[in-house]
Amino acid sequence: AETMPFPHAVFVDDPAEQLKVARLYALHVASRVQPLPRRKAKAHGGRLRIGYLSADFHQHATAQLMIQMLEAHDRSRFEVTLLSAGADDGSTMRARLKAASEHFVELRGLTHAAMAQRIRELGIHILVDAKGATYGTLMPVTAHRAAPLQVSWLGFPGTSGADEVDYFIGDP
Repeated sequence: AETMPFPHAVFVDDPAEQLKVARLYALHVASRVQPLPRRKAKAHGGRLRIGYLSADFHQHATAQLMIQMLEAHDRSRFEVTLLSAGADDGSTMRARLKAASEHFVELRGLTHAAMAQRIRELGIHILVDAKGATYGTLMPVTAHRAAPLQVSWLGFPGTSGADEVDYFIGDP
């Protein structure tokens, strides 16, 4: 039987099987995109540009979980950009998210390839996918290799299984 990574991660308590399903899904996603030329991470003189990618920058559980972290970023060391592929619900949470970032970039309506190109143009050093393999996934954007360093965090409760994702931030 077929299953998507999210329900599989929630209902199956076998890490090896979860990884297998996630990896197969990531390979499927990656097979449908043409990655941008790889850019290497390198030392630079300015602040580190961190981009958080999600379709959930509105009244949503992801936003609730990340807002205080965003507000605590050291702006003298980090340039924070929220890359929003979701709807503007006009909520106070959306306004708070905008205030917690230096840049709030609307990507909604763009193709995944155009999103990746926009992220590349912004010069994002570290792209954090805060959505993962959940409804409305943005994994095709990371499959395009939008940033030199790509991280999976928060939105999906497990590994992305994707070769183009360099790190996973989680707990044991």
